[in-house]
Amino acid sequence: MGLKSGNGGAKAYLAELIPQAFRTYPTLLDARLALADTTGADRAGTVAVVDGNVLMMQLPTVVVMPIADVVRIVWSSIEQAVGAARLVVVVFDEPAAMTLAKKAEQTRRDANRAARKVVTSVDLDDETPLNDFDPATLDAQPCVLKYRDHRPTRSRFYDEVCRRVMAIFNEKAAKWNASGKAANKSTLVFDGVDLAGATRPPDEARRVGIVGSVDSDDVVAALQRETPIGEGDIKIQYLDRRVRELAQTDENFQPVKLIISCTIDTDSLLIGTLGVARRRMEPPPPVGIASVLAMRTPATKAQKQIDEHTAATFLVVDIVLLEAHMQAHIWKTGVQPTNEQMLNAMIATAASAALAGCDFVELGGARFDHFFDAMNSFVRTEPLSLDQFARALKPDPVVAQQITHPLLRICYNASTSMEAKPRYKRQAKSVYECDRATLLRAAWTAAYWCEVEHVADAEWGFPVFELATSDDVAGNPASSSTP
Repeated sequence: MGLKSGNGGAKAYLAELIPQAFRTYPTLLDARLALADTTGADRAGTVAVVDGNVLMMQLPTVVVMPIADVVRIVWSSIEQAVGAARLVVVVFDEPAAMTLAKKAEQTRRDANRAARKVVTSVDLDDETPLNDFDPATLDAQPCVLKYRDHRPTRSRFYDEVCRRVMAIFNEKAAKWNASGKAANKSTLVFDGVDLAGATRPPDEARRVGIVGSVDSDDVVAALQRETPIGEGDIKIQYLDRRVRELAQTDENFQPVKLIISCTIDTDSLLIGTLGVARRRMEPPPPVGIASVLAMRTPATKAQKQIDEHTAATFLVVDIVLLEAHMQAHIWKTGVQPTNEQMLNAMIATAASAALAGCDFVELGGARFDHFFDAMNSFVRTEPLSLDQFARALKPDPVVAQQITHPLLRICYNASTSMEAKPRYKRQAKSVYECDRATLLRAAWTAAYWCEVEHVADAEWGFPVFELATSDDVAGNPASSSTP
């Protein structure tokens, strides 16, 4: 998921180029404590936004995984976040509201996974799970991962896990909150689930919404929104922005000094830096809240060979510091850019990152490091082209699509730079000859990362999608996204 990896990918390149923005910590609590001096955030002043899809997909792949073990592992991860932050919001994808481009990407990924799967005797004996299971059905299964791995049953399975995790949290929080100590107060919110779980009758509509723990009504009400958001990555950025807004007016959020976003999807690096650049343009002035991205990093095989008990760590990225140094790298001309120019430069960088490989588009031969290194030449020599990237924020698709013209100019700049490198002449030609459909998909992606979502159709360079039924709807014709 996310941006293309490797030495030329955004994560590896930016970590090497701007090491001061990247730090590794054993736990989220260690990260928050280390940031206390610069952010002033204690636990009461910290919000953790956790990607629930990542929590579920990072479960160990084993032959025996009963539902009790799934709940225990998921709760352990959430409990760690609760230890670092007073408010924890766990976000999930909402398939019924998912963009067509994301649904198509998921369909392709499912097909690739199925092609690679080795069929065993267990698989031959195991029937495809149905979307009508109840809690007792899960309790009776020695391994429940098939419900997670089969997309039509995934949402109902996630709902049931969340129902059980919330019950654990409410039981523990009753003791913490009853202590009377403000430092013990805790709130857990799920964004994108139906807490009826597997107790919901199969023929009853799935009611997806934002739901919280006991005594969280005010917080949940403040976080509610009218328009559903399909993808968890976009929810993370939305919540970062929403918490900042609430910190100015809502007493429940006024203590917030730090937002920790927990995900492994590398496109969050660009989504986050775009958010920083956009905030400079939005009145009132930004509240003094720091944002960091915490990317869980499992121990490597080499580390496990040295010590089998080596635990995962968190690569923590200071998004504000990262964006500042990216701007410095882009604008190394001695000229102080305006806020609008810096936003346009970040949109251009995001569109370039999309071209270099993401979930929605990939230009053969393109690398993020080559594009990013060419940005200075582009902003210095083509200021009028740079100005056109502001159109990516327009809701009119005809206007937004016009950023393909300056994006092609960036391709020309990157290609010229690549020509001078050994062994990159063929790739330079591919970048120079980037076709319009690829440019359109990259432009669509940049707008999407800015929370401006257009219909991913042929007008944006996407093929005509033939999709399997949504996992919210499959086996449940009455499904609904209404909270």
